[in-house]
Amino acid sequence: MPLLAAALAWGVILGTPQREIHALPDADDVHDVPAQSYFVGGDLNKEYVVIGKTSSRPKKLCVVMPGGPGGIEFLPFVKRILKFGLEYGWMVVEPIAVKWSDDPSYVVWPSATTPYAPAKFTTETFLDGILDELPSRLKMQIDGTYLLGWSSSGPAIYSYAGHGKHEIKGAFVAMSVFDPKSFGGQNKLRVGRFYLLHSPQDFIPMSHPEAAKAALSNLGIPVKLDTYQGGHGWHGSVFDEIRDGMTFLATKA
Repeated sequence: MPLLAAALAWGVILGTPQREIHALPDADDVHDVPAQSYFVGGDLNKEYVVIGKTSSRPKKLCVVMPGGPGGIEFLPFVKRILKFGLEYGWMVVEPIAVKWSDDPSYVVWPSATTPYAPAKFTTETFLDGILDELPSRLKMQIDGTYLLGWSSSGPAIYSYAGHGKHEIKGAFVAMSVFDPKSFGGQNKLRVGRFYLLHSPQDFIPMSHPEAAKAALSNLGIPVKLDTYQGGHGWHGSVFDEIRDGMTFLATKA
């Protein structure tokens, strides 16, 4: 282990033709938050990081899908979501997006709604695989599963609501586009309630979260749309905003 630790470099510890196994980045303010990387069924293309401490008591699970390139570089921020936004009673899992091609317009989180030809699987398949094996991996009871994503991952979360197989208690989608085809004509979604966060100054028009809210309301899904100032990206009291959204999702109807 000391030799391996000494060999770790930012980015990669071992290469394969399909996927790189990453060293886990860290930061001083979250060095005390434990994190462990795993692979769904041993598939190196399906990496996810379990963040937080297991417990003999049930904990809520938040699957955080980063925006942008969706890579391992977001791990310190995702740790902060747990430490400063969720705190006690939660575990967090961060799926790591695969860069399937060098095309600048590649789809970060391919889904049933937004397929991408080079991708070997959809985000729905990826998330289902994580949620299938996680209870035995954690050896603890999960008190409800939630999704959180922003920007590039938002469409995949909407798509999971219409095409995933696991029941999700709530989903937080920030600063993202919405495609009405996401729900695949379903009359009943896999996600029980939604919290939407968007800035009126975002280059993505407010019409997107407004359309999502209307579509969800028509399906009888509780949904709340809040706004913030500053444009695309996280601005202001970020972890307070996340806490507010997750509190709404976790509050029993």
